[in-house]
Amino acid sequence: MNKTIINPCLELKSQLLKVGAMVSRFEGNDYSAVKAWNNWLIEVEAILEKYHFSEAAEIAGLRAQTLVENTEPGQRVSKRKSSMQRSLRTVSAAQIAVLGVQKHLEDKLEGVRLIIKQIVLASRDAGFTFGADKGDDFTVYVDSLLTQLQQHEQLKSGINKAIAVIGKYDTLRVLAEEITME
Repeated sequence: MNKTIINPCLELKSQLLKVGAMVSRFEGNDYSAVKAWNNWLIEVEAILEKYHFSEAAEIAGLRAQTLVENTEPGQRVSKRKSSMQRSLRTVSAAQIAVLGVQKHLEDKLEGVRLIIKQIVLASRDAGFTFGADKGDDFTVYVDSLLTQLQQHEQLKSGINKAIAVIGKYDTLRVLAEEITME
């Protein structure tokens, strides 16, 4: 079974949208930004671990960098300022690592969305009608629609490709979104 693509994509995107506010806190010399940044790294690391992405180790390494004491001789920098500088040095690398994972997932998802849109258009030409009867369970309807598409001679290759790329669960979600958007 493939791991879900949609959930980690959305969760990582949500975390990426927080980076600007974090940088603004550093810019304003808010010393609590260090703790907030460390908490952000922990949250992102947990998301990556939950979905079994190896980039979790990279984030853990960046978190470790924020903890390393400043050992350069001859520098007299306050502990708070040193902590802020170490944290700031990890922002770009963390953002790039998380963005790389999120962008990869989003690209896969968009590719499947295009496939599903083409399948929906082609299925109309093949005589499929969309829309569950009132009182019917929409989830059951979408699942049976997916089964019909998999059995259709001309449409099955596209739908099977979508399932191969993002898994059945996410394909069902995308299909449900596409048929309800019409």
